Formats: sequence, C-alpha cells, structure tokens
Amino acid sequence: MALKQLVRGVLQSVVPSRCPLCSVAVADPMLPCRGCFDELPWLDSEQFCHRCGAEVSFSLPDGCGACRGDRQMQDQTLCAFAYQPPISTMAVGGKFADQTRWAALLGSWMEPLLADSLIQDDFSAVVPVPLHPKRLRQRGYNQSALIAGELARSLGVPLWVERLQRIRATTPQTRLNKLERTRNVHRAFTVEPALDGEHLLLVDDTMTTGSTVAEAARTLKRCGAGGVTVLVAAKALRKTSENR
Repeated sequence: MALKQLVRGVLQSVVPSRCPLCSVAVADPMLPCRGCFDELPWLDSEQFCHRCGAEVSFSLPDGCGACRGDRQMQDQTLCAFAYQPPISTMAVGGKFADQTRWAALLGSWMEPLLADSLIQDDFSAVVPVPLHPKRLRQRGYNQSALIAGELARSLGVPLWVERLQRIRATTPQTRLNKLERTRNVHRAFTVEPALDGEHLLLVDDTMTTGSTVAEAARTLKRCGAGGVTVLVAAKALRKTSENR
C-alpha cells in the first residue's frame, strides 16, 4: 500500500490531475474544479420531504402527507443532486455505458452532505439497492454498489452488498407511473440473514417517485433493521420527469 501511494504521488507530480468534468488542472482528481463544482445541480433539502424525498412546498421532520402514516418506510431521505447535466450524464454513463468511474466520483461527492444535513448518525453498514442477478450478469456491475462502496470507505463502515437481495425480476421503471412503479417493486426484495436492530444507510443512484427505495427500506425494516436512512445521488424533479 505504501509503495502504491508513493508511485501515485510521483505520477501526480509529473502528470497533473485533471477536473473529471472539464479537464482543467486540479489538486485532487476525485473533485471537480471550482467552476464545475459551483455549477453542479445541488438540491436544497428544504424542497423535499425529509422522510420520503417527495417534492413538497415545505418540509416537516415527521414526513409529508404521502408518508406520515407509513411506519415501515425509511426514516430519512437525502437527495444530493437534481437529475440534470452533468449529473444525469454521469448517472447514465455509470449505469449503461460501463463508465464505472462516474459512480465512484458521485459517491465521493455525496459523503460530505451527510454531515451538512439532518442525516447525522452512526451507521452500522452501507447497503446498495441491488439489481436482480440476471440484470447484474448482463451489466457486469451494480452502479449503486459502486457509489455505496465509496461512501462506506469514507465513513469507515462495512459495505453489505449481499444482505439485501432482489429476488424478483421487475420491469424497468422508466415508463411506469407512480402506482405502476409501486406495484412493480412490491415484495421484490428480501434480506438474508435477518437483521438485529442495525441502522443502515441505503444508497441508490437515481430516484423519480421513490418507489424502489421505499420498498427496499420496508424490506430492511420488516427483516429487523432498527432504522433506515436513504441517500440518493440524483433525483428527477417533477417538472422534468413526467415521462420518467
């Protein structure tokens, strides 16, 4: 490890790091330059329900009308970015174009948001929303697991990639409405072995209606999780996601 770090340091001194978005010289290759950083489509947490992540006029700690009565949903939700360029380009590339480096970058950019938000807790583990085994074989990797891995490393907690499992192959959510999405993912997950009161950070790459992370969170709680916090890289906003 020491040799690897030494070689990396020598290489960086010879070949300067570049902003991953515009390629200007930067000190850290995992971070964008100041100009690109300021242009990222960061989301204001007050525009979204603190519990389920739905767009609301104002946010209340105990949830909105859509989630307040559902005790099995996640306890908190944080969405880092709007699903807009360049984040949407990174998300699509990380999911469909085998550009796995984008997932690691998103994970590294999301971690500081945990300290700056209502989501401040000690997590037992980080859990990615899983793909069905068939889709995982087709794609070769789970983009949400790559993001989750970077977060787990930064937080210094375990990454659980196999505890939450997708046991039913579902139709792609893209062209489904909210009700269809909810039905599509109903009972699509399971947990093995059962949990014992752990507080988990559930990570996904994108969110539109929130049906997938809500069902995953319900499954984790039903199987023994003491608390579930959801962290999503990019959220499709209502006015731009009517057909998403």
